[in-house]
Amino acid sequence: MFASSRIAALLILSCSVNVVVRCDQHLCPTGYSRSACLDDIECKYLLCWKVNWPDETITFVSKVATTGWIGFGVSPTGMMSNSDVVIGWVANGQGYLKDRFANARVMPPIDAKQNVELLSAEESNGTTTLVFRRKLSACEDPEKDLSIETGPVWIIWSYHDSDPVSENSVTKHSAKGSKEINVLSGTGDVQAAPLPADHQTMDLLNNAVKRNRL
Repeated sequence: MFASSRIAALLILSCSVNVVVRCDQHLCPTGYSRSACLDDIECKYLLCWKVNWPDETITFVSKVATTGWIGFGVSPTGMMSNSDVVIGWVANGQGYLKDRFANARVMPPIDAKQNVELLSAEESNGTTTLVFRRKLSACEDPEKDLSIETGPVWIIWSYHDSDPVSENSVTKHSAKGSKEINVLSGTGDVQAAPLPADHQTMDLLNNAVKRNRL
């Protein structure tokens, strides 16, 4: 009995570790086939994106369960320092977003040249959604504008429950994190591979296992 139970458990475990987590893809706008829940379980920070290869640009949608500011960045290590970031929010129906560089664990200063374009901004039902576009390659300064390349990319994220007082006075985040994602290939935990139409399922049962009655 114990041998068969152990085999069943191992089979279930081997299936589980290969499961690819897919976020609520239906929450992404039409045309955005790639997504990731940056905070994993609760998915309060949903990131969607699409790549325009001819223009060498990438468009992101940050959809966050907050009515305050949200932050997004590309990092060389998964830490805040030396990260290429943006911080944005919606106030009185107006969207704000600035390109910044985090040279230390302090509020990132605004870049002299803005290389990120805010396409739309919305705040509705406790959720803030920012859509913005940038080049795949470093634009202004290779030391400040980090390129998004093939392979794993460290994405850092943050948000706060309230809007900033001004662009130069942003309150410290109330939540933050980082996640390594294959942005350009769309692999990793970005989305699950589609199942073929003729796929089959199998249930693993063990009739020898006895359950105590309550």
